[in-house]
Amino acid sequence: MSDLDLCNPDEQPAEKFEEGLAGTKTRQMHLEVLGIDIPPARCVTHLKNQLIPPQIAEGLKKLNEELKVYKKEEVPVVPEGEQPVVETAAETKKRIETVRAKHKDRVAEIYAEIAKTSIRISNDAPIAVATICNHSLREIINHAIQQTIAADRKIVEVHHIHSGSVKSLLTYPIWRNLPTIINYDAAYEDGLKKDRSTQNKTIKEEREVRKKEREEREKDGEKIEKLRKPRDPKKSDSSKEVSETTFITYVDKAFKRIRDDEQNKGMRVSYRIREYCSDLIHDLIIRLANIAKIIVQDVSGVRTLNADHIISIVKLFMIDEGKTADEFKKIDDVMRGKLADYKEHAQKEKLGKEEKMTDDEKMEKTAKKKLDDIKRKERELENAKTRAVELAAKAKKLQEDLSAK
Repeated sequence: MSDLDLCNPDEQPAEKFEEGLAGTKTRQMHLEVLGIDIPPARCVTHLKNQLIPPQIAEGLKKLNEELKVYKKEEVPVVPEGEQPVVETAAETKKRIETVRAKHKDRVAEIYAEIAKTSIRISNDAPIAVATICNHSLREIINHAIQQTIAADRKIVEVHHIHSGSVKSLLTYPIWRNLPTIINYDAAYEDGLKKDRSTQNKTIKEEREVRKKEREEREKDGEKIEKLRKPRDPKKSDSSKEVSETTFITYVDKAFKRIRDDEQNKGMRVSYRIREYCSDLIHDLIIRLANIAKIIVQDVSGVRTLNADHIISIVKLFMIDEGKTADEFKKIDDVMRGKLADYKEHAQKEKLGKEEKMTDDEKMEKTAKKKLDDIKRKERELENAKTRAVELAAKAKKLQEDLSAK
């Protein structure tokens, strides 16, 4: 597979990407194509929450709403708050031009404000994030299972992740400083295991008692109808929220995939280690997002996070921890390989959709693309002019400082 040109990815806001992966069928299709268990769409959610916090997102929403109003360039017959006056055609034209000039200035100001706070997420960035999370997860799972086998145990627990030669793992530098790893407490994990074991035992005993009572009553000829326990709306909402933000389900799939190997047959996985690995993935995405924000905004001076940024961050983690260039290349090859698979699949989907389109739909799409391209270039031109003015002012100030000396 050839490497992707990641310098100029097809950029779309995160919302667009999520719309494309929102459906279960589509999401599953992407997972099958990429051969990973961690869904890119879930990664987008966590990236967005970190890159654009709720308070900033609310501000951006208001700016975009204001932008829509100004871009319409609707000019009232007379200035707001004033009594109707008789104008000549020339006066009306001049007033409209003045108002529209103000609108144009405000549009430029809004774009500048958005550029300072907003970070876009290219289509390929979540693929890169999901790939490195998935690769790290599988390496951790393999290690934990091997440690469980070495200890002659059948249930994989959290402490198996931390035992053995964990530091020799290829992805260790990527996740070793994550809060979940740093805050690992063996005593706490043992206590939690005992508490949950006690709770499960109590629940099982209560269930057996109810079952026995039911059987006794049925023996006496009493007809018993099964009554479903009413659902607790608060509890169901909470469960839904958890399922939509964690990676527990996907961690479980990854465990099952690895456990299906012949050498791992018969291994069982505790629920706690699924939670623990889910927290690890969440922490890793947060770490990637925090550093990506600095690289994108402060170093590169751009607005869009792409896969190339993610790959560079992973390289930074590994090289800084003493891994060699050859060791990083193994990870690099995996990430670029998945990106190539994704791009190839996306191109096939695009061609498939175009084949189903009518001639009118194709013409409409071409016209829309042309219009969008013009608007994009107009925005780029405005931004370039703004930067030119700022640079000219900076150059003038430097010239004045030099002249004064």
